[in-house]
Amino acid sequence: MLRDGLPTFEGLTLHLLPREGIFALVAPDTTRFRYIFPEMAALIERIEGEKPPPQPPPQVERRHPERSGVISRSLLMKELVERASRLAKTEMSILLTGESGVGKEVMARFIHEESLRRDGPFVAINCAAFPESLIEAELFGVEKGAATETAPRKGKFEMAQGGTLFLDEISAMSLNTQPKVLRAIQFKEFYSLGGNHLKKVDVRILSASNQVLQDAIDQGTFRPDLFYRISAEDLMIPPLRERREDIPPLVDHFMTIYSEKYGKSIAGISSKALRHLLNYPYPGNIRELENEIERAIVLCDPGDLIREKHLRRRVVTPSSLSALPPNSEEWELRRVLEEVESRHILTAMEVFKKRKSEVAQHLGISRTTLDLKLRKYGLDETTEE
Repeated sequence: MLRDGLPTFEGLTLHLLPREGIFALVAPDTTRFRYIFPEMAALIERIEGEKPPPQPPPQVERRHPERSGVISRSLLMKELVERASRLAKTEMSILLTGESGVGKEVMARFIHEESLRRDGPFVAINCAAFPESLIEAELFGVEKGAATETAPRKGKFEMAQGGTLFLDEISAMSLNTQPKVLRAIQFKEFYSLGGNHLKKVDVRILSASNQVLQDAIDQGTFRPDLFYRISAEDLMIPPLRERREDIPPLVDHFMTIYSEKYGKSIAGISSKALRHLLNYPYPGNIRELENEIERAIVLCDPGDLIREKHLRRRVVTPSSLSALPPNSEEWELRRVLEEVESRHILTAMEVFKKRKSEVAQHLGISRTTLDLKLRKYGLDETTEE
């Protein structure tokens, strides 16, 4: 009899096996089929065994966050890292916000390395580092002859082709530049300076700002359409003072980095010094902690522990900075002045082999004033008479 145009025999259906060029009988009852046609059953099993197994869908390799410099022990950071990892798998534009020094570029790199674009370039530009007359050349590149004696060069958009472009301090971008950036993001095309050839670009945009962009919009210094284009999602990185559980692993992380950089084998950090680091408010956030550990490594003897004497005075004892609102204009000015002064004194001590009299004479201050400043900055243990 026939079934679907094919002959059958006692529940067995005749099928063509195209790879072997023969006919085979296939039955719902495979045990009965093997009994009646053992050689045919063996042949079918051999043919089926030659088929390649189904391949699983491609997966994005999960990198450990700390390989990218993202340290997450606190619940705040663990939740943030998990959210960032999920967003990384998309093509959404992300706005990173938070105080200066919290690690926005580190987080941007982590997102790039977790994304499907991880094999492409990661290109970063600080928009606040260039005046309006130069920022467009940095972003879009320059064509030959665009300016007197100017060689052609690629801009950051073109350099990031197939990867990620990180626009740091985007709030500093001028109103004249913003519409050109908006067009490049929206339509994925732009003109280089002096060029008349439209260039196509495929990049993912990550941006960062330590200012509230909504305030800039209200003040008329930032375009709302650009804001909505760069902030399909936003991630706020908390300040270090709100996640003190991250301080010990960050200390270990920076000790490893700077011990290798300066070729010093440091035994670790004393509990007293670590306690001071845990209690400090860190108005400069992770960047300030990193600078503190680098300085301590420089001052520490090989094989010794980082101790209280290796830390800056403002970390060990509360200073006038702690009475000021973090990141206020007055606080920032005073912090910068203290940082410059302490580095200047430290350099002079190295030049004059830590001899106080010569250091004071070089700086144009009295020995008494020098002693006060050395104690203020925690440098008094490093000097000689």
